[in-house]
Amino acid sequence: PDKKSHLELKTTHQSLAGEETSLMLDLGLSPKQARRGSAYLLYFKDGASAEDFLTRIGAPHAAMELMQAKVEKNLRNTINRQVNCETANMMKAADASARQIAAIQALIDSRGEDAFPGNLWETVRLRLEYPTDSLSELAQRFDPPISKPGLSHRLKKIIELAEKED
Repeated sequence: PDKKSHLELKTTHQSLAGEETSLMLDLGLSPKQARRGSAYLLYFKDGASAEDFLTRIGAPHAAMELMQAKVEKNLRNTINRQVNCETANMMKAADASARQIAAIQALIDSRGEDAFPGNLWETVRLRLEYPTDSLSELAQRFDPPISKPGLSHRLKKIIELAEKED
């Protein structure tokens, strides 16, 4: 059940395979058919059909185990996707913060604190004081707080100033 579900019935008698197919069709199941060597196969490749088959032949516990495994797998996949997304966002934020701090340091080294007009100085001060803050967190530290797009604009302006220095 940890892998993709596949249920297979195998017989060496063609007539028996035909009867099994008829019975399953009567139950509303549609197995696929194949021949491998001298064996005749009836199989289900999707989990839902395998679960239906197990339930209808009187093995509801086995069907429930398949369902539970599928739910657990979906939950693990969802959690992994969320963690990967959050990790990627944190890495992007950390990279952006590092670029901003490098630009700030370059401007301070070349022109001193006078390189930053008015409202940019407060942005510089807060970014240097809180290097790990996200834009949202940093925007809330202003008095009064500013918008995230407003802070982003200021930080882009600082990076542009630093790039002109190069």
